[in-house]
Amino acid sequence: MRLFGLSLLALAAGCNWVSPEDLDARLGQLDDDGDGFTRDGNGDPARIDCDDADAAIYPGAAEVWYDGVDQNCDRLNDFDQDGDGVVIEGCADPRDCRPEIPGGDCDDLNAEVFPAAVDEWYDALDSNCDGANDFDQDGDGFVRGGLRRSGLLRRGRARRRLRGSRAGHQPRRERDLLRRHGRGLRRRQRLRRRR
Repeated sequence: MRLFGLSLLALAAGCNWVSPEDLDARLGQLDDDGDGFTRDGNGDPARIDCDDADAAIYPGAAEVWYDGVDQNCDRLNDFDQDGDGVVIEGCADPRDCRPEIPGGDCDDLNAEVFPAAVDEWYDALDSNCDGANDFDQDGDGFVRGGLRRSGLLRRGRARRRLRGSRAGHQPRRERDLLRRHGRGLRRRQRLRRRR
């Protein structure tokens, strides 16, 4: 309708006739919101403004996640910040979602964490969002190894995950984890042996 109205206006004003294709090309080059980007990008796909009515929306603009608006015109899902293809579901504000929500991404800042991921045991990261204790592979409710004595339990996430666990034997995998994350572990073990 806009094209027809502009064509009639051009005829009534005594202007030269412009073909519809030429008129479309010229309208695409207009910058309605004044942000420096146009609907057709002047031939450059990286400069196409996906919403030429809003000056805050243009290629390269800072993206505000979880608001449902594509500020930077990258056409990516606004509710999948890590780009793993799984979105947080079931709450009004996805930043407030908990891992207990079935079918949702429990850490949308990490692309390696999503419900279908393979969970690596003993890495203190719930990769598949199942909420299971990462240090209790057999699921019996007890954590093997001297993790409580190692000092690893005093560190952030591991402490929360292993609260209430009992010590048993220390498998090789846990020993490797403690060597990587338990700074000073060997020194503490030597001091205990001397006592």
